[in-house]
Amino acid sequence: MAAVEIRQDADTGLVSYRSLSAVPVTSKALQEYFHLGPSLRNLCKQWGKGHHILQNVFRGTYKGASQLCGLRLLCQTPEDCLLSFICSQNNHLTRIQAMVLKLCTAYGTKVADPDYYTFPSAEAIVKKATESQLRELGFGYRASYILSAAQWLQEHRIADLHRSKVDLASARMALMQIKGVGRKVADCVMLFSLGHHDVVPVDTHIQQIAEAYLGLEGTLTEARHTEVQRQFLEAYGSTCGWAHCVLFYARILGKDKDSVVRVKKEKKRIVRGKEDSVEQKRKRVKHTK
Repeated sequence: MAAVEIRQDADTGLVSYRSLSAVPVTSKALQEYFHLGPSLRNLCKQWGKGHHILQNVFRGTYKGASQLCGLRLLCQTPEDCLLSFICSQNNHLTRIQAMVLKLCTAYGTKVADPDYYTFPSAEAIVKKATESQLRELGFGYRASYILSAAQWLQEHRIADLHRSKVDLASARMALMQIKGVGRKVADCVMLFSLGHHDVVPVDTHIQQIAEAYLGLEGTLTEARHTEVQRQFLEAYGSTCGWAHCVLFYARILGKDKDSVVRVKKEKKRIVRGKEDSVEQKRKRVKHTK
């Protein structure tokens, strides 16, 4: 396992890298991990046609006018991805990063100075970790989930759930058999490590986007989750999972604020239009009398 430092030039987009460990790394491996084959510029042009209200978000991205221009859809190792997203449940980014770091330093292997560690294998976690240890490290109720997931990984080949081998519904069902893995975590694992780029994980931020842009208001039930997935797929096609990542990050940065204003204006105009039509009907009735 190699430790690598990577930089991208903001003006040219060129990526440079150097190995920090004795293990060499190839450009091919980095291209696969960061999914550098597809052109984000072209994808954003395509996505911009999918929903008229969101055009400005994607237009700003492919023109390089926002912080979103370097956002890539990672292709992580499925084992690492599963355990990392279990850490993400009901959590915020800073704490998730701290948990993953603790998992690596406690059970991974040091590969470079000062503190570069591999992500621990399922075998290492099952062999070395206990629930009480994980709780002491701050994982809380997730401790038992991590151990259960590690045991599941030892008994199953998660790579067999790749899109090239199984459909989305079957992969999701298999992942949700793991203790502590619900639909959102399963969808994240499928999107970021198993090639299912047409899946849209739905959390609070995506639910807000769905309410603002798609008119899907209310509690996030299973049926609502499925409808969000359907509408994203209809609007953005087989790469709707990547489009979801851009919209998610735009939401975090507040880059979609102009779109929200436009949505509110459109809704107000629609409501006003209904009010006007009712008033016109009243006038017609009064005139008839």
